[in-house]
Amino acid sequence: LPAMVAEAVKAGKSLPPICKECVSVLFSDIVGFTTLSGSMPAARVTSMLSRLFARFDKLGAQHHVQKVDIVGDAYLAATNFLIEQEGDHAARLARFALDMMEAAMD
Repeated sequence: LPAMVAEAVKAGKSLPPICKECVSVLFSDIVGFTTLSGSMPAARVTSMLSRLFARFDKLGAQHHVQKVDIVGDAYLAATNFLIEQEGDHAARLARFALDMMEAAMD
């Protein structure tokens, strides 16, 4: 969780909704994951996803992209959400996506 959210939850406080007029959202999915994961032991699949998502998290920090959630093999991220990035949030997320594709190929 983002630090401000984690702190509020720990303190038992409710958070007001975040309202933004314009954000960029990225949803990534691993092509062929169902077939791939069916041919591997579960521990190997989990390890593979953990390593990949750790790379994505590192790239997100470099690009100032906020990870929103991970669901199975899907990675959801956003810009201009918690940090004001109005000038370049779409381009920032596009650069992040290109770096994600490169990281996935390694």
